[in-house]
Amino acid sequence: MASLVAPDHADPVTDAEALRKAVQGWHAYFWIAFIPFILLLAVGTKLEHVIAQLAHEVAEKHVAIEGELIVQPSDDHFWFNRPQIVLFLIHFILFQNAFEIAYFSWIWLS
Repeated sequence: MASLVAPDHADPVTDAEALRKAVQGWHAYFWIAFIPFILLLAVGTKLEHVIAQLAHEVAEKHVAIEGELIVQPSDDHFWFNRPQIVLFLIHFILFQNAFEIAYFSWIWLS
């Protein structure tokens, strides 16, 4: 009885397993793209909260003197009193988005 697989081809089961392993790796690229989005939501929410706190402080004063700074920015409004964390996360989000666009372009064009 003749073999169903041509002699110059590999075993179909091995080919299917290799294809399954290659496709299974795509799940990581799909889910890892949500990390910058979640960070963007967290940082945006925090910045919105900081602006609301500053507006509330200004509204409590009820006094506006010309030439005087009404808003008093402070590190107390940020996570762990460190605005550098928010700045780092913004830089990380921008880098991740640029990397994802570059990777998508490279995959699409090659």
